[in-house]
Amino acid sequence: MKIFPVLVSGVFALSCLNATAKSDNFSYDYGQVGYYFSNDTHVKGGLTFNTSYDIYDHVNILGSYSFSLHSDKKAPDKYKTKTYSLGIGYHMSLDEYMDKTDLFATLGLLNTHTSVTTAGVNRKADDSGRIIALGLRKVLNDKMELLVRMDKPSVPVSDTLFTFGMLYKYSKTTELGLNFNTGANDGSETLNASIRWSF
Repeated sequence: MKIFPVLVSGVFALSCLNATAKSDNFSYDYGQVGYYFSNDTHVKGGLTFNTSYDIYDHVNILGSYSFSLHSDKKAPDKYKTKTYSLGIGYHMSLDEYMDKTDLFATLGLLNTHTSVTTAGVNRKADDSGRIIALGLRKVLNDKMELLVRMDKPSVPVSDTLFTFGMLYKYSKTTELGLNFNTGANDGSETLNASIRWSF
């Protein structure tokens, strides 16, 4: 999969669109840890880790890792899931049109690993593909930030995901987050509570 040239070309094209729209409202240098609650019949919750680092005025690299902790004890099948992603992002200020608002887009690689155990027999599956995301960040006041985001993966087992979230600035470098995620087609819903540290 020749994804790296596509990532580089995409970011270069985006950076040529508006070389002066540097964001001063948001940090793209952070580490984040969270716990998610799911309505999935197999996986009830798990841990998430996210990080991002600005490598240029408008460009950041980012990665994520999540894994399930609790499966349905009453179900005959025991599920375990792991998800990895690594990508590059572009962000720009929309202050000229919407006060204290950023537009961001990311391109990346996604890998999902699923392990299912039934009557002592374990079956494993790995899927890899691309993931594209587009979203908005909006500052409400000195303490609150809103987020709207869409993730479109090419992995068959992953649905298009819509995220609606908020961040509360607890201190200068620490923020508390709450995100609601819903699948476009499969009816999946998760609630993610997180802590983010800026650096």
